[in-house]
Amino acid sequence: MRAPTARKLCTLSSYFRSHLHNNNPKNNVSSFKTPLQSETEHHFDSDLYLSTLKLNVVSPPEDLPDLDGATTRLSSILYTPPVEKLVYEEVDDEEKEKSILEIPRILDFSHSDASIKRKEVSRERKQKWIFKYTGDDRSDRLLKMCGRKLGIDATVDVFGRLGRETGLKEYNALIKLCIKKARSTNDEHITMEEMSKTFHLLKLMRERGFQIEEQTYRPILQYIIDMGLVQEFQVFYDVIQAGNPSSISRLGYYEMMLWIRVSNEEMIRDICEYITVEESEDTSALRESYLLALCESDRKTQILDVLKNIEVTKLTSTKSISNIFQSLGRLLLESDAENLLLDLRARDHDADKISNFIASYALSIPNLVVEDIISKIENLHDVLEVLPSLSSYEKLVLYCCDMHKVDVALDIVDKMCETGFMPSSQVLQSILQICEETFDYILVHRIYSIISRHHLELNGEICRCLVQFCVRTKDFERAYKMVDELREMNFKPTPTMYNAIMAGYFREKNIRGGVRVLKLMQDANVKPDSQTFSYLISNCETEDDINKYYEELKKSGIHPTKQIFMSLINAYAACGELEKAKQVVLDPCVPLKSLHEIKSVLVSALASHGQLSEALVVFEEIKKAGHNLEPKAVISLIDELRHLSGELEGLLHLLEEFSDLDYWVDGCFRVIQYCVQNNHLSSTVDLFKQLKDQFESDETVMEVLFDAVYSLIAGSESAHLQFGLDLLWAIKDELGLVPSRQCLDFLLSACANAGDLNNARLIWREYEIAGFPYNVLSYLRMYQALLASGDHRSADFILKKIPKDDAEVCSVILACQKTYGDNVKSVGGEKKKNIKSVGEEMKRKKKKKKKSKFVMTLLQRKYDVFVSFRGETRHNFIDHLFGALRRKNIYAFRDDTNIRKGESIAPELLRAIEASQIFIVVFSKNYASSTWCLRELEYILFHCSQPPIKRVLPVFYDVDPSDVRKQSGDYEKAFAEHEKNINLDLQMLQRWRLAVTQAAFLNGWDLHDKRQYAAIELIVQEIIDTFGYKFSYLPNNLVGMFSPIEDLEKCLLLDSVDDVRVVGICGMGGLGKTTLASVLYGKISHQFDACCFIDDVSNIFRYHGPIGAQKQILRQTLGEEHNQMYNLYVGTNLIQTRLCHRRALIIFDNVDHNEQLEKLAVNRKSLAAGSRIIIVCRDAHILEEYGVDALYKVPHLNDTNSLQLFCRKAFKRDKIISDYEELTYDILNYAGGLPLVIKVLGSFLSGRSISEWRSALTRLRESPNKDVMDGLQFSFYGLEKMELQIFFDIACFFNRCEEKFVKNVLNICGFHPDIGLRVLVDKSLISISEDSKIEMHCMLEKLGRKIVHENSTEESRKWSRLWLHKHCYDVMSENMEKNVEAIVLNGNEGDTEILTVEALSNMSRLRLLILKDVKFLGSLSNLSNQLRYVSWDGYPFMYFPSSFEPNQLVELVLVNSNMKQLWEGKKNLPKLRTLDLSYSKNLIKIPDFEEVPNLERLNLEGCVTLVQMDVSISLLKKLVFLNLKNCKRLTCIPNRINGLNSLEYLNLCYCSEAFNNPIHSGLPSLASLNGLRELDISFCGLSQLPDTIGCLCFLQRLNLAGNNFVTLPSLRELSELVYMNLEHCKQLKSFPELPSPVAIKHDKYWRAGMHIFNCPELGERERCSNMTFSWMMQFVLANQESSASFRWIEIVVPGSEVPSWFDNQRVGRSIRINPFFIMVDNDVIGIVCCVVFSAASHDPTTFGQKPVLLLCFHKSDLKLHFSITVNTKLIMVQSNHMWLTYFTRESFFDILKGIGNEVGDCIRMEASIVDAEGLDVEVKSCGYRWVFKQDPLINLITIQPETQ
Repeated sequence: MRAPTARKLCTLSSYFRSHLHNNNPKNNVSSFKTPLQSETEHHFDSDLYLSTLKLNVVSPPEDLPDLDGATTRLSSILYTPPVEKLVYEEVDDEEKEKSILEIPRILDFSHSDASIKRKEVSRERKQKWIFKYTGDDRSDRLLKMCGRKLGIDATVDVFGRLGRETGLKEYNALIKLCIKKARSTNDEHITMEEMSKTFHLLKLMRERGFQIEEQTYRPILQYIIDMGLVQEFQVFYDVIQAGNPSSISRLGYYEMMLWIRVSNEEMIRDICEYITVEESEDTSALRESYLLALCESDRKTQILDVLKNIEVTKLTSTKSISNIFQSLGRLLLESDAENLLLDLRARDHDADKISNFIASYALSIPNLVVEDIISKIENLHDVLEVLPSLSSYEKLVLYCCDMHKVDVALDIVDKMCETGFMPSSQVLQSILQICEETFDYILVHRIYSIISRHHLELNGEICRCLVQFCVRTKDFERAYKMVDELREMNFKPTPTMYNAIMAGYFREKNIRGGVRVLKLMQDANVKPDSQTFSYLISNCETEDDINKYYEELKKSGIHPTKQIFMSLINAYAACGELEKAKQVVLDPCVPLKSLHEIKSVLVSALASHGQLSEALVVFEEIKKAGHNLEPKAVISLIDELRHLSGELEGLLHLLEEFSDLDYWVDGCFRVIQYCVQNNHLSSTVDLFKQLKDQFESDETVMEVLFDAVYSLIAGSESAHLQFGLDLLWAIKDELGLVPSRQCLDFLLSACANAGDLNNARLIWREYEIAGFPYNVLSYLRMYQALLASGDHRSADFILKKIPKDDAEVCSVILACQKTYGDNVKSVGGEKKKNIKSVGEEMKRKKKKKKKSKFVMTLLQRKYDVFVSFRGETRHNFIDHLFGALRRKNIYAFRDDTNIRKGESIAPELLRAIEASQIFIVVFSKNYASSTWCLRELEYILFHCSQPPIKRVLPVFYDVDPSDVRKQSGDYEKAFAEHEKNINLDLQMLQRWRLAVTQAAFLNGWDLHDKRQYAAIELIVQEIIDTFGYKFSYLPNNLVGMFSPIEDLEKCLLLDSVDDVRVVGICGMGGLGKTTLASVLYGKISHQFDACCFIDDVSNIFRYHGPIGAQKQILRQTLGEEHNQMYNLYVGTNLIQTRLCHRRALIIFDNVDHNEQLEKLAVNRKSLAAGSRIIIVCRDAHILEEYGVDALYKVPHLNDTNSLQLFCRKAFKRDKIISDYEELTYDILNYAGGLPLVIKVLGSFLSGRSISEWRSALTRLRESPNKDVMDGLQFSFYGLEKMELQIFFDIACFFNRCEEKFVKNVLNICGFHPDIGLRVLVDKSLISISEDSKIEMHCMLEKLGRKIVHENSTEESRKWSRLWLHKHCYDVMSENMEKNVEAIVLNGNEGDTEILTVEALSNMSRLRLLILKDVKFLGSLSNLSNQLRYVSWDGYPFMYFPSSFEPNQLVELVLVNSNMKQLWEGKKNLPKLRTLDLSYSKNLIKIPDFEEVPNLERLNLEGCVTLVQMDVSISLLKKLVFLNLKNCKRLTCIPNRINGLNSLEYLNLCYCSEAFNNPIHSGLPSLASLNGLRELDISFCGLSQLPDTIGCLCFLQRLNLAGNNFVTLPSLRELSELVYMNLEHCKQLKSFPELPSPVAIKHDKYWRAGMHIFNCPELGERERCSNMTFSWMMQFVLANQESSASFRWIEIVVPGSEVPSWFDNQRVGRSIRINPFFIMVDNDVIGIVCCVVFSAASHDPTTFGQKPVLLLCFHKSDLKLHFSITVNTKLIMVQSNHMWLTYFTRESFFDILKGIGNEVGDCIRMEASIVDAEGLDVEVKSCGYRWVFKQDPLINLITIQPETQ
């Protein structure tokens, strides 16, 4: 639809202008309509009945007319089998027949009077459905699924006709379906139909109370804009704006995008004019939305026009200004950008922001190199005379890193440092990371120079990278020097730095250098770790060296790790000492848990060295022990078995051992090789099918695997050739894949080798079928096949198609002609040309796609090793070498074919060289006499061995290396013979000489007078080190174990061997404590002489007693059976005598009683030093009583690990299946990070459909999974009855409540919570959070509620606890309330059932009643006399029932009640301790205090009708809290209040009538209240404060604000005073004497201070300020050493400028703070900040407003603020004040952490005022100063007041 040329739609801006001053909200929608719009909307609104039916149950409708079967199909998707019939509204049969929706097309101008009946949707219903669909995209996925199965039309129609209360997500999904259908069609009729449906859906949303957010209307408006539908935009705007009035500003963005799309320049011009003319703050968001659209569209002309006419500084969003500059950059508007920047500078805009704008502009300029961008940024900063900000510097550095311009990035960092900015460690790490990615290791020197010169902050990772880079550049000397210099910089070198150097030496085969590192570590007092000795042992050349380093390791106190034993096995095997290797696993230090892993290495070593039978025996032992063989060992077995015939079944069985995909693919390929060699076609195809299924038909992966298989067939026997052909047809027919070119190349080569012309022609045709053009290689292979079969005529034809301009190609042709006969056309006389070799032409391009590690390896190479050798070494050294390589799973190319008949390299050999990673050149006596060997060597060195990717390793077999280097002796004779060959190119001969010389100078092995076997093992180990094979101790199926294992190792202090250490592991059931202990055992057990893991001690004691457990300990630690042991004495004696000299690791799992540990007789005294005991227990108290040295509480799984574990169980992979994403997160939210729940639910849901998942989740919410509940129920076995009651109360009522509150309630109920809660914490049933809240895991909460529910249903509705409104209603309606003991109800708008208050009268056992916002009907006739705690918010009755005898009542809280008095007459309340009647506005009388002799807390705040306080209050000797705030009509405070000796808190705020009447005037003496700690007498109209105030020696907080004091008595004696408020004391003329503070503990407020604000008559203001400063500094001194001191101190005093002792101050409201000093100097104890502000009398129209002054610390977008309220209502004249805040060192570090600045970057302190509109409050200046321990400023300030 084309946009109309006439202006038929007013803009949003004009609409907004027209309604700015219109106060009638009803006009906001209708005035936007145009005649065309009204007509269009009328027809949108016709004949749509989406709510004809009501669905009352969740079963499918039975008699709903079938929309072409759509309803039935939808039912099969959405519902379980129906249980009830659909209930219809009263609709006649004729109406039912008209069930199919007929939605009119948009702009179909038919005049129908039908319209949708508008319904009022209650807030209750809206809340219910809004919260029902909170999951992201749930309905979207459901609707998409239905759309795929039913079609979009049927989905929309049926969902609409269901009449169900559709939620927001469903509406959004339906709208997306309609828009998708509209986008996918070119039919205008369908498009209009879908738009009509969309329109009606929006209207339904509005009618049903949903707010139409941008996520709903965005796809609609984007589609309208894309299609240029102007009229439709105005129609949809109306319904969107009506559904969400606040969206008008955001709609401006879409409006502008629409006009830009349809090129309506007139409308764009109008809007631009609006942007420039309108300046109201109310329209700022709309104008910026318009501007954003202009900038994103890069509308050059309009942007420039707007910029000419608006003041950019008035834009409220910095992002808007940045968008402008980015657009100017993209549009190359340099002069405009500069002018705008100059304008901002002239207006004193923030310099840092200007610097950021410069960066935004310059970095957006297209096609500009980095150097030009930097130049542009520097020039603009110079022109504007602003300094670059830290943020702009960092943006530029990161941009340079993205462009891989590391040198430039370092230049910028250098400049940053010179200008005073310290780059963060993250910036340095980013640069180091890019260096590593780009292999720019050489830059390490410059990076280190910058760090040294500017003293940049270092961390362990940066130091490690620096040393590592030096090693990578082989600059070992510099690496050593760097370590020394780091030591001088007070950074202690770590073993990992030295290990990096050692590894570098060993990589270079510099054994001496590697050994020397150990000596240097000892000299530097750096203790070598197990990795150090692992390197040393792995690189030993003799058995003596191995033994020496192993002994050194043990002497140095390092526990031998699992890797040490693995290194020992490999080292002994490398020396040929297989018996020694087998003895390693018998070492008593080998950890039992890791034994199977170490044995796996032994299996690999035995198999690799030809000891297959022994390897299989060890393998069988591992399996019998219940463990799996490590993958590398499995690979070794496969390699050995595949060289034997008849082992297919065994090989297939070994494949089942793999759980890792990479290893499985590797092993699978090796088995396929076996199948190829033994003609097992069906098994080969089956394995390929498995691979295809695994990689989801990834043809690239399959192509690589096929190529690897066919490479084996290329030079094999004819029988294998037939196998390859059969496999080819299977690839096409059974797998449905197209063979690759390389696959056909290999087959054609095999046909050529076998002389099989018929099959060669079949393959030749396959090239054409697959669409592969013939190339030089295919022509050469076909040529060879034709010659081999004798078809010389066809061969001549093919020969003509082969280009002859490549020397290597010509060599191949000559070799073929010489091999297969002389009756062929020769090419020998043709001139050779030096161009690319055939090998270069053979390189194929690989696709950049993420695949398995093994597949990526195959993509990059076909062979690990290529060996170049002379035939004389084939049957001795070479055979042994290839055997060793094969045993280590190293894939080496071996040229055993019959191709070598000419003097040129065959193409297959070139391919092998190209595809290999490491080259072994075996120099023998006759090596140089073979031109073939020399050609290989020349090609290897000058074409393929580019370091560091590939390496050449020379071996000098029976020749002196010097002869090879100098080409003397046999090599001299060989080259002399070559020079006699007239057909040999002299230039090539020279290249051969150079190749031999270069290779001979490389590091290698001289076998003269050495054992070949040992040398071979060294060669193989070098190759292994090059490939970097690694081992892992963690099984692949475990998740989230690495961090807990590390934490436990720290707790164990494994490096300490002087004592026996005991560590406890505790946590709630299902957290994986046993699994964690098992994995830890497997990792560290090899470090001990004896190991034991007793699984489930509780169960063993139950069935076998303590003797059975002791037998297990002896069997596992000593390997001895003690079947004749019948009493504990013998067992205890054996344990203590046999283990006392052994360093042991003993783990006891599932201990649940103290006596179990006592009877086991394993303790510190019974074990040798260095032993470790680990106890796994749910009850922390048992562990503490035993005396553990460390207690580790197992954490819940984090979100990432929870997701990974669930995916492995549910999907058998690490990622979510796309359609299950939303449900997966719902399940994880339900599980709450508990591994037991995640595993059970994941396994249960595995393989099930989405509908089954939804059904299961619904069922879980109603009834938790039985397996989960059974697993958790063990958690509270052994709880006493009282502890069970506490557990149930928390589960039902108090989860996530304040600990103090819960303790109080439980104590009142007689449950003794101090010990009870501690028991629950010890048993990991609850925890106490950092903010002192009781937290119970959601699954334990469900368990507790389930038990209460089950106990309640044994007999109908026998509930003991009620926490849900529905349950309460059911109990009351069935008259089963007599068993109820506790009710805690929080009402909400979704509660539809009405409760009857009479039911409470029948609850005779009720002990606890907490009601909030609960509505009752009826009258209350009685209450349970057993009630102990009552909290009834909004109690609706005037009295308690007269029959209520509250003898047991301890706490009564009736806030906002309708009470006049508690009851008529007298009641005895001997146990009442708390009475809270606050805000009971009708209260006229309080009870006689004789009735409540034990009252401790009385709160009457806000009881505005209370007139008199009974004199019996003096009887309350235990009263500690009295709050009479805002009791405005209270006429007197009894003098006997002085007798309340226990009173600590007294609040009389706004009780002015009590002190200003003829009978009582002034404040009574408070001298006897010597325990008072907090006193508030503010705004009481007092003119005098009695001198006895000084007697309150424990007073801490004093509020005197708003009184009429002229003078105040001395406060010098109030030494514990931490806070005083003198605000609005307008007649105060002199400042009182202040006390000298002493060190006290913080109170609940955590801060101290003084507020002296709006005291206009106060004289000697400077003295007042100085006294206050002095008090603050004395307070700092007195409390700086106290760990419980206050976190900050603040004072507000008169003052017009920042004091001179602030050495950092600035006019304005912000200043930059560099935290460098406090982070590096421990003498800095805090920081004091100052803000000067002015305040004047308030505008009467702003009545009630109280401005808030904020002190904000921020970095980027993260902010943390502190505030004070500035009440200007009482200010008469303008005055200036200072707000000083002192933050301790700890609190300032908390601030830095809170804004994400723990690395010490600069931050900004900024003061601002909120809620000050219309009020004259202004910030004038600010500053800060660091405070030091020995700060002369403190002495100066504290002395100054005394001198004055």
